[in-house]
Amino acid sequence: MAAGVDLQRNGQLLTYHNAKRAQQLNPAFQDKHQQLFSYSASAVGITYNKQQVKVAPTDWSDLTKPEFRNQVTIPDPQTSGSSLDFINTYQMQHGNRLLKALKQNGAEMGGANKEVLDAVVTGQKAAVFGGVDYMSIAAIKKGERIGFVYPKSGTLVNPRPAMILKSSRHQTAAKKFVDYLLSAKVQQQVEQNHLIAGTTTKLTNPLNNQPINTYRVNWQRANTALTDNLASFKQVFN
Repeated sequence: MAAGVDLQRNGQLLTYHNAKRAQQLNPAFQDKHQQLFSYSASAVGITYNKQQVKVAPTDWSDLTKPEFRNQVTIPDPQTSGSSLDFINTYQMQHGNRLLKALKQNGAEMGGANKEVLDAVVTGQKAAVFGGVDYMSIAAIKKGERIGFVYPKSGTLVNPRPAMILKSSRHQTAAKKFVDYLLSAKVQQQVEQNHLIAGTTTKLTNPLNNQPINTYRVNWQRANTALTDNLASFKQVFN
């Protein structure tokens, strides 16, 4: 989402009035400027190895407990866009005190989303701080011995917007593609691939249908805070 907001702030996006089904997007995903069309979203949470973790974590702070010492990995925000947005918004909500506690407990920054998920699936690490939901849920559906939870104190549900550049030479085709992404057919496919559909009426856990406690994010403010918060994260995880 941050990249899209940056393009919007720089005046590089085309306004598409009356995009089909845009008004059916969840209110949390709608863009009043009609430039960012969040046809899907993903949330982050805690992925953990069920064989190593006997008591499932329920909140971020659980990963600072002794049983998780040297067993937590974090997606690298420089290679994972979802991690970048999560680390930024987490610090906007809570500061970096927990990040420091995680580091003191031996948490390490890993690679991209798939790399950190594989580390937990194979038992190299016990848990991922800020793992992407659809990848973990897909692994659970395949029978991997992992669990996934949305922390009770809240988490980021990150919109995944489609957008059209003003510089595009194929704006008519691009508009048709946006309409296609918002169609009922594609929205159903989004859900089948364990993502959150943009037109969903409720933000719920696809594993148990329980509501997700989500952060309220002002994406313009988040875009402004991004550089400082990323620098703060780097200071902790040098």
